[in-house]
Amino acid sequence: MSYDPWYFSDSDSEDEWYLDSPEPEPHEEFDGEGQGDVEEDEDEEEQDREGDGSSEFEESVDRSEITDENGEGREQGEEEETEDQSDYGAEYGSDTEDGSFSDAPSGSERESAVSFERFSASGTVTGSSATSYTHNPSTIPSGSQLSSADTGDISTVDVDEDIARELVKEEYGRTVSNYSSLYRLPLDEEERERLRKQHQMFIGVMGGKYPPPMGPILQGSTTQGEKRVLDLGAGSGCWIKDVATDFPLSDCVAVDLAPLSESEIDDINYGLSHFYDSFDVVHVRLLAMGINNYREMIHEISRVLRPGGLVEFFQSDYKGYNADFQPVGPIDLTRIQPPWWPLFLSHVEDAVRNRGCDVTIAENTEGWVRETGSFENIVSRKVWLPVVPGPQPVFDEFINANVRADIMVFLRSTRPLLQGNGLPENLVDILEHNTARELNESDDPQYICVFHVYATKI
Repeated sequence: MSYDPWYFSDSDSEDEWYLDSPEPEPHEEFDGEGQGDVEEDEDEEEQDREGDGSSEFEESVDRSEITDENGEGREQGEEEETEDQSDYGAEYGSDTEDGSFSDAPSGSERESAVSFERFSASGTVTGSSATSYTHNPSTIPSGSQLSSADTGDISTVDVDEDIARELVKEEYGRTVSNYSSLYRLPLDEEERERLRKQHQMFIGVMGGKYPPPMGPILQGSTTQGEKRVLDLGAGSGCWIKDVATDFPLSDCVAVDLAPLSESEIDDINYGLSHFYDSFDVVHVRLLAMGINNYREMIHEISRVLRPGGLVEFFQSDYKGYNADFQPVGPIDLTRIQPPWWPLFLSHVEDAVRNRGCDVTIAENTEGWVRETGSFENIVSRKVWLPVVPGPQPVFDEFINANVRADIMVFLRSTRPLLQGNGLPENLVDILEHNTARELNESDDPQYICVFHVYATKI
């Protein structure tokens, strides 16, 4: 499969895998250097278990109690103790004396923390890590050693190991945010590695790294730092590092909940007023699980962008699609039976909804962008990812294998989300095992849909 390593195609697709609506206005494309080969993911081995696990739970699901290996019951939502050391601890030092993470306040009790780090053209971090707490600094635990600035001011502090440790905790064997009550996918190294490989997968699926308007916008200046790029929910940081490499004159800023050296530490739900009128590109990929008002976030982004700036969204829904690109369903969450992949996604959707997030974001993004009245040249596309490619796959084996590998790790990543929603541990095990087996053994094509929207500010 060949593709321009920089820009997505702006022409009609010859098949149904990449649907355009409406047709975008033409943009000049810039040629970039070819992208190196990406190492193919190693296949994940699934542990054999007897039976398909469906008969035991066909009648109903009891979420009220979890039974551990010793036969002792645990109340719904109670976490299982683990002796595993956190991946985070290896990066930031040892845990607290009792081996756990501190219980720092979260949600509305926690301030918005904003650090300003920059990437060099080589993708390495330059400058010191400065974190700003913009909501009631006095309520931060004293161990954080923040300055005593007034509530309306921005106070800064180096993000040391103690502060970084307060931002995470361990749930159901994975390291998650202690700073957000919404986002419950892990922040550990296994998840970061999944996101790194997912980034390369998206380059292959999309046929490039960036939408066509991005080149003219960022290459329109020869002054260092005049053009600025913001990545909201940067995850592994791969996308923003690519931008820093491909557009070395641009000032690149990443925002994420994870206390990593590559990103600002910030909860976007507190708003983006500190970024108003200061960026030329804003990128948002698969962020819906951590946003309580995505519609308002789009309005905030319209204020962050300068005139002529570009915003880009990627977001998937929570449906499994059949060979005819139709949703599989309806799915009964009280019955544990095939089809396993749509059932798994329905449980994820239920957990995300109960966390307070909108589960209709993917299909509504384009409409919300239009209703702001702040954007033009709006392009909306559906990208079909082959969860099960079937006997006649459209994508090459590299993409198929990487989609499958991404999902296999994602099955494990959802454990804090699903168990935190009251799903018993043994039921999560059954869902994970049977979904993995279905995706590896089935010949019936199945897909997920990623909604891709980009637009320029008027």
